[in-house]
Amino acid sequence: MLRFAKYTVFIQLTLSVCGNLLSAAPLPSVDDLIPLLKDNLTIKSDMLQRGPVIKGEKTFRIYLNSTFSSAVSGVITNVLSDQYQVTITPSPTWKGFPDLLPTSPTNNCSYYSVTLKGRNGKIANFTNLDDIFVQVSLTQDNTPQTIALVPLAETLDEFAIPVNKSMTIDGKVSASKWGNALVVSNFPHFKNVGGAQVVTDRSNNSRVFLGADADNLYLLLAIAGVGANGTKVDLLVAPDIDSPVLGLEFERIDANASLIGKVLTVPPGKDTADVLCLKCTDDPLLFLSPKDPFQAPPFEIYECKIPRRIMGIDNTNTFLANVTVGSPWDKGYWRGNMLSATNPVIFAKFVIKQ
Repeated sequence: MLRFAKYTVFIQLTLSVCGNLLSAAPLPSVDDLIPLLKDNLTIKSDMLQRGPVIKGEKTFRIYLNSTFSSAVSGVITNVLSDQYQVTITPSPTWKGFPDLLPTSPTNNCSYYSVTLKGRNGKIANFTNLDDIFVQVSLTQDNTPQTIALVPLAETLDEFAIPVNKSMTIDGKVSASKWGNALVVSNFPHFKNVGGAQVVTDRSNNSRVFLGADADNLYLLLAIAGVGANGTKVDLLVAPDIDSPVLGLEFERIDANASLIGKVLTVPPGKDTADVLCLKCTDDPLLFLSPKDPFQAPPFEIYECKIPRRIMGIDNTNTFLANVTVGSPWDKGYWRGNMLSATNPVIFAKFVIKQ
């Protein structure tokens, strides 16, 4: 019998590879599918805290999202543990269960609820989320092959936004304002190839810096390519995975224009009247390290202030978000791709550190 270290839990997801998965012939090999799964299959958890998170019983969700053009067949799950009795329940709204259908506006939230309970009435305390693993396997020709073993903690996709109580938006970039900000970078571009989203370009060197205070989010938009007309930055926010997504779009009008904030989805009673964006005229690279690999391309820099109430996060310091950069016809995605970028399942979790 296979035994595991004390307090170790394996959540097994077994996906059946079928001939129409990528609309390709012959059937692609597991090795061919691994990079495609990374860009087309998202696994997230809502296990929110570290430390002793499980005392006696704990329930959490494992969310799945697919951007393959056809269903991923037979998502079979199991949990192996010497320490816990396990109950696994699929979402009551999971369309097509146990198949994982492609994401769409009407199919954007498939998940398992996983309940772990100490065996024989004993209280089992979990002290480290890294002891819970999500094991992803592919079954091809009735032969399973493990392709990923990921600590559950990594599926949280969590980032801290530092608070700067003295932040001012004046069009002047300085290390005192932005040196400790959270940096969002790497916006790959995709295209559809054989029923899967495939990365075509990773050269988008734009970056978005984020800070906050009690009332506002602050963004420093470093857009690579001076005079890149048509470039937009979209900030997509949801208070939680079950809430509507709100978007703020920053659009460049021409090489000398500042950005205009535009709410893509306006909740009742909210507007963009207090959004402030200023183009920075000083040297945008003064506060960056001389060895910074992103110094090569020229940047246009904008400082922005966004009231948290506009994005629906004025009463919480925890929210989900995604960022996209580029033109409408050639966009780069921080999380997800062109089919999933507006789905909160693939968003990262942000925590404003007070």
